[in-house]
Amino acid sequence: MSQILIVEDDAVLRDVLLKKLSKSGYSVEKAEDGEVALEKLRAGLKPDLILLDILMPKKNGMEVMEEMNADPVLKDIPIIIISNSGQPVEIERAKKLGAKELERSCRRERGGCWLLKMINFCASFLFASSFLVGSR
Repeated sequence: MSQILIVEDDAVLRDVLLKKLSKSGYSVEKAEDGEVALEKLRAGLKPDLILLDILMPKKNGMEVMEEMNADPVLKDIPIIIISNSGQPVEIERAKKLGAKELERSCRRERGGCWLLKMINFCASFLFASSFLVGSR
């Protein structure tokens, strides 16, 4: 079973993602900020994919990607950015740091409209990756 780490400070969004991805057959771990995510990763968590928010307390998504890139054990874990922010400078920086995909969520009043697309992308990404690197 593929494992996904959700790193999101918004508890409602984090729990919605966790429930939807779990129902879709993924093993899901969560972290409320970048600091907690890095602690879990350094303690041995080996997800197949990380869904990472950009704007978070303690350590933001960019700082998480910078630290992961500096760590030989963590640098090859694929990352999809999930964020309400879509500033061109942030998008460009995330791509330079190795983000595989960027998913911008829609306005709150239309909440979750990107969720199905993101789940389908995760499924496709993990399926394709299994042929490239084998299953864990």
